[in-house]
Amino acid sequence: MRTFLTAIGFLTRIPVPGADAGGERLGRATVFFPLVGAFIGLILIGANAGAERLWHTAAVDNGLVLLALVLVTGGLHLDGLMDTCDGAFGGRSRERALEIMKDSRVGAFGVLGAILLLLVKFAFLSALHGDLKWHALLFMPVAGRWALVYAVAHFPYARPSGTGRAFKDQVTWAHLVAASLVAVVVGALVFRLAFLVLAVAVWFAAWAQGRYLTRKLGGLTGDAYGAIGEVTEAFVLAAVPLAARLSWS
Repeated sequence: MRTFLTAIGFLTRIPVPGADAGGERLGRATVFFPLVGAFIGLILIGANAGAERLWHTAAVDNGLVLLALVLVTGGLHLDGLMDTCDGAFGGRSRERALEIMKDSRVGAFGVLGAILLLLVKFAFLSALHGDLKWHALLFMPVAGRWALVYAVAHFPYARPSGTGRAFKDQVTWAHLVAASLVAVVVGALVFRLAFLVLAVAVWFAAWAQGRYLTRKLGGLTGDAYGAIGEVTEAFVLAAVPLAARLSWS
């Protein structure tokens, strides 16, 4: 139970008694990351339903859903995306890119990356309606947090030490398998046959990002993990209508 609470405490800004952010327990907590993603998805569904009831305007609904996502997560992974954009696009060498990512200040690439990502999520949310939108809101954070676990387990770490190093050292393939089972169960219950297409798309999105950043940085960092989760969420919103269309045609 404490391990699950640790996952909630790490991935959200919800105060959780008994959570332990230490490296060993946090590593074990990764098996629950997709489940916490489902919990976040239920919050997003609630925010969307409340907004629909009050304003009856898709633009307001989608804006408040994204606001709820940022608030419940504290912008944790969005911050990682900004730092990763600054380093990956602002540093000509691997060493310079990693140095930029350690800087707490946000540069132009980071600001642009966050703005563009939120705009992309908003745009793809606007293309979803009815049950399909609710399904996407539930699965989006599940896929994003699964991608994070996949990135930690599959790709090397870029630095000899750091906040994410202890995290990386504690995550094994067994953790990834367990997290994958949770994500598969949630995805299959929600999308049924369409999940087969969506699962391949989510894996490819996580793999492609991890491969690019590993080649650019020599490995991944804690910020890169967050960035991969954020971009995978946007990818899910884009892929859901196509997956549904292919499976139902």
